[in-house]
Amino acid sequence: MLCVNNDFIEQYAYKMYEEINKSSLFTIVRIEGIEGTYLTSQILKKQWDRKNLITKLILQDKCNNCYVVNPDSFGLKFANGEISYKEYKKLQKRDDFKWISFSLLGISFLCIMLYFLLKFFN
Repeated sequence: MLCVNNDFIEQYAYKMYEEINKSSLFTIVRIEGIEGTYLTSQILKKQWDRKNLITKLILQDKCNNCYVVNPDSFGLKFANGEISYKEYKKLQKRDDFKWISFSLLGISFLCIMLYFLLKFFN
């Protein structure tokens, strides 16, 4: 039997957290996980058990302004100063819309296929 690593998403989110933490212009003040858990950046390495999905990072700049970002490539770009927070939010909305659209198209395609299969065999 073939063993498959099924915690890819958790690993990717943690890798993005590490990249943001390492190269960010901001300070990570809080990490939010799935199920509403949160940790401060200092205790994350001690308590992270590679099963918790990091969903949001709260970044703070030198003026104590806080920004909420996802641990992904757009969050990394914002943390590195490549894009503004407004551009980050715009990219996130566009990406969310893309995933919702592809999901709806896929579901629609499957429903149409099912309809024609049922019509053909009845």
